[in-house]
Amino acid sequence: MDPGSDKDQIAARLDELDTVLSGHTQHEESEGVPIVQKYFEEDDLKAFVKFSRDSEDASLVLPWVSDGATPAEVASTWAMIPAPVRLFVRPMLTRKYTKFTAECGV
Repeated sequence: MDPGSDKDQIAARLDELDTVLSGHTQHEESEGVPIVQKYFEEDDLKAFVKFSRDSEDASLVLPWVSDGATPAEVASTWAMIPAPVRLFVRPMLTRKYTKFTAECGV
């Protein structure tokens, strides 16, 4: 924002974003969480969180999430990384993921 920014328009857009995100997360919590709870124990989730944060393979999470996803889902997943960084990181991480899954026999 700068002094010439339309603060009312920005506030309206933020309200719109809040509405969309709230609806999205409500759907995940009401429908997605019970599915996860059905198949994963708390220890499974703790192990995944530890892997995704601490592991030398933590960088495989985005390629893993993209594996088998639709083109729109892949684009959305990788869009979390700024474009200049994504141009460098995505091919590198995709190659690493491909090598990792081949070594695992997947």
